[in-house]
Parts: sequence; structure tokens; C-alpha cells
Amino acid sequence: MSEANHPSDELRKAIEAEIEVCKRPLRGFASNHSDESGFARSGRPCTKYPVDIATMPVPLSISLALKLLLQCHDLGRTEKLTWEYPFTYQEVECSIAAEKFGIRLYVEQVEAGRGIEARTIAGKIASAARMMDKNLLSMMGKQALIAGNITIPNLYYKLRGLYEYFRSAAHEAYAGNGELARKAEEDSANTFLVGPINKQLAIRREGLYATIAMVSSYFSLLEHVLVLSIPSTNFDPPTEEVSSFIGMTLFEKYDRIFAEADSKEAHRLRERLKHVAETWRNPYSHGGFDKMRKAIGFHVEGLGVLPIGLSSITKTPEFHLFPDRDQGFDELCKTFDEIDTFLTEGPLWASTEWMKTGLDVPLDKESLEKFRQIEGEGGDNFAAYIAETSYYVDRAMNMDW
Repeated sequence: MSEANHPSDELRKAIEAEIEVCKRPLRGFASNHSDESGFARSGRPCTKYPVDIATMPVPLSISLALKLLLQCHDLGRTEKLTWEYPFTYQEVECSIAAEKFGIRLYVEQVEAGRGIEARTIAGKIASAARMMDKNLLSMMGKQALIAGNITIPNLYYKLRGLYEYFRSAAHEAYAGNGELARKAEEDSANTFLVGPINKQLAIRREGLYATIAMVSSYFSLLEHVLVLSIPSTNFDPPTEEVSSFIGMTLFEKYDRIFAEADSKEAHRLRERLKHVAETWRNPYSHGGFDKMRKAIGFHVEGLGVLPIGLSSITKTPEFHLFPDRDQGFDELCKTFDEIDTFLTEGPLWASTEWMKTGLDVPLDKESLEKFRQIEGEGGDNFAAYIAETSYYVDRAMNMDW
């Protein structure tokens, strides 16, 4: 394939054409590169207008519209102000700024009769930004994804909280403190013989429900952790494509992440995890059918219907009738705890430390090189790197420049 027909080149041309379309609402606007002071911080005579956020897209879309469509320049950050872009509208000097308490539009004071309305200016910028949202941003996102110039949002604590919630719920259910056990006890209060049986059935049923949810949520957490662990590997986003990696199965992700580790512990835990998947996750995530279809019954004359997996039925979560604690729950918790320990202390220790801070994970070339360099310097330097990054993120959130 020639370079001119390369998919990335075609995408670049499509983006350029879409930019011209999105410029249409900005007729009468122009960049103002001669303005190096703006209005928000300079005290120059102007009229300041708060912009109704209900009529505007998100602030980043506004910033991108001014920068990409008009080639406006950002005057930089200052106290309680993230950015300010100067421009002109019908030759009147203006600027728009993202401040701590909202978006503000500044218009220079003009002689009476000029008829420059702030609402018109804001409306045209908003219209251009909405047009960008429709097609252009997704096209640019695709281009960045191909090049690896992306940041993965860190959902570690949300997903971990989900897993821990269901794990705690399963523990309480098996201890007889669940909602179904309480209800069974109330409903069977006057039945001396049936009451305890009903309660035991309720305990097991609720424990099973919570355990299945715990397993599913842990697998979701683990997939997310593996994606966030890319910086601790030799994964090269421009050549391997992050989107393709995200689309892999859990075990494909696992094998890629640990490909260079040559770890016996990684292999051992993978086998444990595979057993959990086949026993607990797969049957319930595929409509109640396991991969080997052992839940399906076959007909035997004179005996009736027998499950295909008769020889392995004792290994399924629903075999035992009245156990004190459902078969396998403690072993599941042990397996997940061992995996967590391996993630914390094994080859992914640096990525695990990073994600536990809640910081997002940038995958651009410069960020990856810096991460890997400091990771190689050891735990103390890496801890300092995390602290420094967290400090600057906190400053940005509070606009403390």
C-alpha cells in the first residue's frame, strides 16, 4: 500500500475536511495573536459576561474549538484561571476564559451602536463546539488511539469497591446475616421443622448469588488492572494498538502483560484463575451454560434425564444441599487474595502503586519513557514520582497555579 493511501493518511485528510465544516459558525471571528495580555488578568477596560453553562458544551470543547478552528493562542494559567484565549469578533477584541467559578466572556468596550452581543458570540462558539462533538472529536480520538497518544481513565477503586461489596455480602450471607435468611426466618417463624430448612436454603441461595457477583466483579477489576499495567511492560502503543489490546479476552490480556516476566507464579495463578472462570464465571455469564455444556441433560431409557457433566457435578457450585459455607467460597477468596499480592509485589508493582493513587494512566511516548525510567530506579524514587504527579494534579483541580 502506498503512503498516500495509508489508512492514517486518509483519516488525516478526513479530519482536515471536517475542520473546515466546523469553522462555518465562526464567520466574523479571527485569532488575535497581537494580544498578549487578554482581559481576565490585565484590568483593561471591558465588559465581563458569565456564560450560561446550559448553552455551552464542556469547557474543553470550547478550548479546542478556539485553538483548532481559529488557531487562537492560550495566554496560559494564572491564579484560579486555567486558560484564556483572545480573539476578535467583527474586529472587536474579545477573550474567553475558564475560571474557577465558570466560563467568562470578555468584550472590549465599544462605542454605542456597534451592537455586539455577548450572547451571539457565545452562541456561535457553542455551535462550532457542538459541530466538533458530532464527528470531529471521534475522528481525532481514533487518530490519537492509533498513535497511542491517549490516557486511560483509572477506575480501579470503583471496580475494587464493587468486588469488595459483593465479597462482604457473600460472607454475611453464609454467616446467616443476609436479607434472604432474615426473610425466610420471619416467614417460617411458626414452622418448627420446615423453618430451619428454609433458612438454610435461603443462606445458600443468597451466598451463591453474592459469590457469583463477586467473581464477575473481580474479573472485571482484573481486566482493568491489566490494561492500566501497560506502562510496566514493553507494550508499544503505536505498534500494538491499545484498542486491540482492550478488546482481547482476559486471558489474552494476562498472557500479553506477563509475556516477558517468565514467572512461575504468574503461570500458577493463571491456572487457578482459569479454573475459577470455568467453574464460576463462564456458566453464569453465558446464560447458565458452561463451555462444555455440562448443564444440558441427556435422556437414558429407564433412568430419565442425566446431566452431561455427571462425573464432575460434585465440583459445581450448586451440588451440596446444606453446607455450612458454600463449597469453594473460601478457596475463591484465597485465590483472589494471592493474585492481589502478586500484583502488588510482582513485576507489576509500579503500575499497581500508580493505580492505587487514583491517577489516570497516560500512554503517550514521553509519559511511558518517564514511567519506565523511574520504575527502574526503584521504589523510593517511584514513590517520589507519584507524590510529585499527585501534587500537580491537585493543583490543577484547584486551579492553584
